Amino acid sequence: MVKDLTSIPPVSLLFYRSLIMLGVSMPWAVAVNKPPFPPDMDRKEHGLLVFRGVVGFVNILASYYSLRNLNIGDQKMVASSRPVWVILFSKLFLKEHCGCIEVVLMVLMM
Repeated sequence: MVKDLTSIPPVSLLFYRSLIMLGVSMPWAVAVNKPPFPPDMDRKEHGLLVFRGVVGFVNILASYYSLRNLNIGDQKMVASSRPVWVILFSKLFLKEHCGCIEVVLMVLMM
């Protein structure tokens, strides 16, 4: 659907998508009385939560732009390679274990 909407900029599409998500999630948050930042979280965790939201926004915006500017097959290939990047970056930054099984699965994914 995003590929067919060439007259609307991807930022506008993302804005309307976010408004719809806000309209769906806000009544639920009010009904269960859950604040967006729980009181038991410190400032650092608040910042990390906001950073996670910004990274998610950039991720979706990049997906919309790639749908608009790439062939559908190329965009799907890039999107399908995300698990491989997650495994590689988790090994690099989080020092997670990456054994033979993970390497074989990464090769099979590609």
